[in-house]
Amino acid sequence: WKYKGSPLFLFHHIVSTWVLATFLVYGNLPYFCNSLLIMEVANPFMHMRWMMGRLGTSKTSLIYVMNQLTVTLVFFLFRVINAALYWRATYVIMQKEEYYGLEVTTVLGHLLA
Repeated sequence: WKYKGSPLFLFHHIVSTWVLATFLVYGNLPYFCNSLLIMEVANPFMHMRWMMGRLGTSKTSLIYVMNQLTVTLVFFLFRVINAALYWRATYVIMQKEEYYGLEVTTVLGHLLA
């Protein structure tokens, strides 16, 4: 990652931390908080791939190929599918009047996530 220290990268992590803290402090929208956390399931496998690359592990080795397949499957299930369900549920909940009675920080955090 050549952009790891970029302002956008830092902004993303600051906002993400703020959003999760807001959900936890107010106790609102637990489904959405859990959905955001579940999206991180793929990270250990992506980090393993990065570490294997740095260690010079052959891309044709069994461990590298198995990890790559795991990354692909887990990323698709827990990021792509979960994100679609997250935004579908967002659409549904935004149709309810109670949603607009939540704290402003909760609503903003939910939409920024």
